[in-house]
Amino acid sequence: MQDEATVTESPSKVRARDPEERMRAFRRVLSALMRSDAAEQGDMGTALAHLTEIASETMRVERASVWRFSDDRSKLVLEDLYERTPDRHVSGSVLDALDKPRYFEALCEERCVAAHDARADGRTSEFADTYLEPLGISSMLDAPILFQGDLVGVVCLEHVGAPRTWLAWEEVAAGSFADFVAMVLAAAELNRRTAEARQAKAELERRAAEIPRRGLKSTGADGTRAFFDFAPAALMVLHMDNGGLFAINRRAKALLRHFDAGLTAEDIGDVFDADEDCDRVLAKVDSGLSTFRVDVGLRRADGTRLAARMMAQRMPFDGEPSLVVSVEEAPAELG
Repeated sequence: MQDEATVTESPSKVRARDPEERMRAFRRVLSALMRSDAAEQGDMGTALAHLTEIASETMRVERASVWRFSDDRSKLVLEDLYERTPDRHVSGSVLDALDKPRYFEALCEERCVAAHDARADGRTSEFADTYLEPLGISSMLDAPILFQGDLVGVVCLEHVGAPRTWLAWEEVAAGSFADFVAMVLAAAELNRRTAEARQAKAELERRAAEIPRRGLKSTGADGTRAFFDFAPAALMVLHMDNGGLFAINRRAKALLRHFDAGLTAEDIGDVFDADEDCDRVLAKVDSGLSTFRVDVGLRRADGTRLAARMMAQRMPFDGEPSLVVSVEEAPAELG
């Protein structure tokens, strides 16, 4: 594993004047970033501080920063800014996003927004009065951060002084920096899920220890329900007689829309993203299979679409004929 000191020392060596030497230096420091402990562990603060320093030195810009959208996507929040001349890091600033439609349209459509004259470029001129001119920024090289298919933020490389023409390889480099941030986000998400699963397992074990041994031999509430409610997987139970939602555990409620047990067969379709997704599951049920798997679109708790894989098994639940369904995010290629 790459030692952290190697990453932090690399920028001071990136001084070559020749573009090819700069490209080779960029590849070396990016490789070191990718293998760093902070990247692998999803340590956002450390990883972004390394990134902005390296980006500033490699690209020879005064300012290198990483911004992320607020939860409601109305603002951009500064995660880390490295200012090269004073050699300092800043965070916490906020920019309104709703009044910058041309800029965000460009981020959604382009791999990189290379604004040689940022104050005149139609994609970035919305920042001129409130951001670019006060800070003396003449040129911007911004790359969108895409995570799980969504635009979640942006890497900004900002040149202070006379306008600067960005080279093709520098545009590629900016996109690579954004990909690095996405990789760190993925590592952080994996670590979060792992911690949640570990916590759920511990809670499950604690609950199981509290259940009388006779409860474990039954399908009653003392046994089945305790394991069901605290299982780390998202679980739902459909009643085979009336087609309604018999039970739903805490993980499924958090992942999907906030449905509760008792949802009727007429309303169960609201769980799905489209009618054809519901029909696909019903066809599997009607086939009479005791177990089946199906990839469908569901609705998350926040209303967005979830490309999901459903694994179902017919079995008694609390003594009733039921279909127990687990839900997990489908592989990207199936989404």
